[in-house]
Amino acid sequence: MHMAWEKLSGTSVGLEDTDEIWRYEIYCPEERDDYFSDLHNLKKSTDKKEKYEWRYKTEAIAKCSGFLKEFRFQAENPFIIPMPPSKKKGTPEYDNRLVQIIKKVTNVTCLDIFDVKESVESTHKPEQTKDLIAIQNNLVMSTTEKIEILDLVYVLDDVLTTGTHFKAIKNKILEINPDIRVIGLFFYKPEGPLDYYKYLRENNKNG
Repeated sequence: MHMAWEKLSGTSVGLEDTDEIWRYEIYCPEERDDYFSDLHNLKKSTDKKEKYEWRYKTEAIAKCSGFLKEFRFQAENPFIIPMPPSKKKGTPEYDNRLVQIIKKVTNVTCLDIFDVKESVESTHKPEQTKDLIAIQNNLVMSTTEKIEILDLVYVLDDVLTTGTHFKAIKNKILEINPDIRVIGLFFYKPEGPLDYYKYLRENNKNG
């Protein structure tokens, strides 16, 4: 099956019509477990770094970089903001996989300006609440210099579930520059009765 970037309606993922969202692949656990394998490898935790299986994370990063290269950016030298992970920069658990993905693509600029004030559990997990205000308040920007002058910026994340994290970052960006256009790019979007973390639990995968 050939995959390509597809624009989604913001309302189709619980956001607003004004939210611009693109996704590359849909994963459906009952039919395409290879998507889950890709996601599982991409999200391998940093405590696997010295183990043989880390090579699969490296391969997944390279694969996602290939996806990103296929996107038709609406700017000659686009700026891409990686979604900050749930763990704070400088901690052993911090995972910069999205930064690595962006930096493997030529003619784009990685604008790694967001971090979390406090590390939290991954909010893809069903037991975690997705409080937009709480997520937004936990975000911190290292600099606003580029945001103040740009008219377009992309925000990259690996999985699109409810879009709450995208909305939180978009709101923070718009606080600095109300006229900037913010486009969300996501590699995977769940589709089907099972979610990713339920899949991991049922298959005893702890990456």
